[in-house]
Amino acid sequence: MFRRELVASFLVFSFIFVCVPSALCMSSPQTIYVAGDGSGDYNCAGKSDQVQINQALQFVANNSEYTTVHLKGPFTYVIDDSILIGDNTILEGDSTAVIKLANHAGWPPMKPLIQQMGGKGNNITVRGFEVDGNYEGNRETLLGRGYYNVMYFTYCNNVKVYNMYMHDGNGDGLRINKGKTFSFTTTPYTSWDTTVCLYSGVKMWRHGTTE
Repeated sequence: MFRRELVASFLVFSFIFVCVPSALCMSSPQTIYVAGDGSGDYNCAGKSDQVQINQALQFVANNSEYTTVHLKGPFTYVIDDSILIGDNTILEGDSTAVIKLANHAGWPPMKPLIQQMGGKGNNITVRGFEVDGNYEGNRETLLGRGYYNVMYFTYCNNVKVYNMYMHDGNGDGLRINKGKTFSFTTTPYTSWDTTVCLYSGVKMWRHGTTE
């Protein structure tokens, strides 16, 4: 009888010991990977890649146990529509991951490469990768008229942008309008290369705290 109770107690303890780490693991931040070599949760082919990136971002927005979409490099993700980031979301990437605007995109003014999902946004972070505004492929569009800004956030709270390399664009690196609490780390960690074919780095209107 004593041995039977001892075995039962051991099995119960073993079950608890095995399950607790799993529960802790489930509660930790989770990452969804996007790749161009077939190794991601979502996989791109170098054309209209915003489709898979936005699917990954939508998944994170719909599942609170996930926090991050990571772009794997080396790969160039070519987009012909905007990337949309939801609340409480990190969009990050390897330094060899590049988001590039498609040739002759034909977008209207004030449509950015990256923006919040919906009319407002909260707790958004963008970090770690490269953005090629592809001015050479969109020379038919005038500089400084609101075309192809890399990021444009409106009515957003707590937005952080850092460790980014943005270059060769028709418009601004980051636009902020009617928001509060923004953190933008400047060079050498985040740069909007003003030596090659672009407009301004950061523009802000009617915003709150900026770090």
